[in-house]
Amino acid sequence: MLGKKFLLIGAAMYFIALGVIAGAQGVETMDMNNMPYAKVKSMLSNPSMAMKAMQMAKKNHVLMMSGMPVQGKSVTWKGELTGANCYLSSGLHGHNHALCSKACVYAGTPILFLHSGKTYVVLTAKDGMALPEAAYDDLGQPGVTITGVTLKSHGMNAIAIQSVSSGAMSGGQGMNMMDMNNMPYAKVKATLSDPSMAMKAMQMAKKNHVLLMAGMPVQGKSVTWKGELTGANCYLSAGLHGHNHALCSKACVFAGTPILFLHGGRTYLVLTAKDGKPLPDAAYDALGQPGVTVTGVTLNSHGVLAIAIQSVSR
Repeated sequence: MLGKKFLLIGAAMYFIALGVIAGAQGVETMDMNNMPYAKVKSMLSNPSMAMKAMQMAKKNHVLMMSGMPVQGKSVTWKGELTGANCYLSSGLHGHNHALCSKACVYAGTPILFLHSGKTYVVLTAKDGMALPEAAYDDLGQPGVTITGVTLKSHGMNAIAIQSVSSGAMSGGQGMNMMDMNNMPYAKVKATLSDPSMAMKAMQMAKKNHVLLMAGMPVQGKSVTWKGELTGANCYLSAGLHGHNHALCSKACVFAGTPILFLHGGRTYLVLTAKDGKPLPDAAYDALGQPGVTVTGVTLNSHGVLAIAIQSVSR
């Protein structure tokens, strides 16, 4: 399943770069980097477009960053994967926080890897390719083993994850105090996608004293800044950003790379304004567009500069 997703994302990125898909839908090639994020998602999710894309890309020798591996120092480390919102704003992590971490990541917060007292921003191993499913299932499980490459770029420690292994348990069909923090990520997604199930899960978590920070605002210094939102993979590994890279940035974010905010010569990891709540749609549409204005709160926590975004305007 994941291999097929890799193929589809990579192929569709090539195709939309050519403007062939867009042309069929009334969008000129020159406008491709201005495409709304929702349209990019729709294209990347369409298998028939992806297959045509692969053929057209090969024929026309179109170069995109899709499939390019992140370069760095190869490592195999033990540590913990966790959601950035609660960890950077409140220091919360670990097994008792696993369900909350999965819910926050589902809402759009980046994943962090904690190892030997350092905090690493998690990238995908290849640009435009998804993280392994185990990276999501093992959120909040201490002692997982990851294989990947590390790099320090633009003041940020990062790790591009190739594989994850652990002895973490998976929850059964029911939800109870014993297994809520072991629920597979796919089940958490399905639960949160259904309003009635989500409400039931919230009530059960509260009843059984399972920690959920949903709706808690990130605390920090209030700012209104101009800068650029971009995908972490291409920026940290190759320094790529800007309008000519906007389409690639949207595709990489769709695949799972974090969003960064570039301002005043510094690089900020983008958090959601409230734990478990998504970023505004405008944050995704503005990827790769220099000079956007963001309102939010900034913090410097565990060696990571971050900004929790409340609004975005152009």
